[in-house]
Amino acid sequence: MKKTLTAYLAALLFLVVADGIWLGLLMPQQYQAWLPLLLRAAAFYLLYPVGVGMLAVLPALERSSWTHAAALGALPGLLAMAPMT
Repeated sequence: MKKTLTAYLAALLFLVVADGIWLGLLMPQQYQAWLPLLLRAAAFYLLYPVGVGMLAVLPALERSSWTHAAALGALPGLLAMAPMT
C-alpha cells in the first residue's frame, strides 16, 4: 500500500509541477482565457496519476529501473497531452 501511495503522490507531484511550468511560465496568456475550463479538469489531475502509477511507476519499482518508468510513462503522457495540441 505504501508503494502504491508513493507512486501516486510522485506522479501527482510531477504532473502539478510540469503543468505549473507550462501554464504559468511558458503559455500564460493563452491559458488564462481557458482557466475556467482547466479548473473543471480537476478530476483529470486526481485520476491521471493513478494510471501513471499503475502503468509506469509500480512496474518500474519492481524492476528498480527509472528508464523502464520513462518508457512505460511515455505512452500515457502522449495519450493525455496529444488532444491538447
